[in-house]
Amino acid sequence: MNVPIISVNDFSLNYGQERRLHNINFDVIGHQVVALIGPTGSGKSSLLRSICRMNDIHYDAKITSGTIYYKNQDIYKKEFNPLELRRNVGFVFQKNNPFPKNVYENVAYGPSLKKSHATEELDEIVKESLNAVDLWEELKDSLNLSAYQLTKNQQKRLCIARAIALKPEVLLLDEPCATMDTINTGKIEELINQLKKNYTIIIATHNMQQAARISDQAGYLNEGRLIEFNRTDALFMNPVNPETEAYISGRLG
Repeated sequence: MNVPIISVNDFSLNYGQERRLHNINFDVIGHQVVALIGPTGSGKSSLLRSICRMNDIHYDAKITSGTIYYKNQDIYKKEFNPLELRRNVGFVFQKNNPFPKNVYENVAYGPSLKKSHATEELDEIVKESLNAVDLWEELKDSLNLSAYQLTKNQQKRLCIARAIALKPEVLLLDEPCATMDTINTGKIEELINQLKKNYTIIIATHNMQQAARISDQAGYLNEGRLIEFNRTDALFMNPVNPETEAYISGRLG
């Protein structure tokens, strides 16, 4: 039996007086892609941020029930180090946010904070990370180029490379193909399929076709509630909940 790498147990979250997530429950097995689908404002991004404790920086965020486990460790226990969590659970934002630095410095930034890394080690980390996102051949002669001069697709892949430079086990991708055209969306989807060999991936996406194409498991959220969570083929072909069926068929938006 596979032990979940991420387990969300009866998790509820408020922003101030507003309940944002209601009693969420699901498990994520290692080296799978999990897609969270649902309309805008359904709670997908809030859930991703909760899994890596990015909500800690939201002054109004408050957990009202439950918790989240990473490899059987309660990530919301006082003694749990959120910085250590974020080394193992990488987060890539919906909007491309490269640092105002060159390509090399973007990827090397996290590892460079560890003083034990020599220059040669950083060089290898940058090369491995860019290779993993199919950017090395494109940019190996342009490592001093400002990240702002890259295309949107390259910036997205650079942000993913920056996340995996810390060698996490889990990658959280918030709307990884938002605003991208069909060709570049296909490239990112192909990349996600490649990365699954080495990482567990959870994506939030409004694109149901994308979720059906690339995920192993999927969950449908609406108004902060996880309406249904199942194998992707079962959720799309034979949903149990009528609300899920209505959303997938387009009758509920």
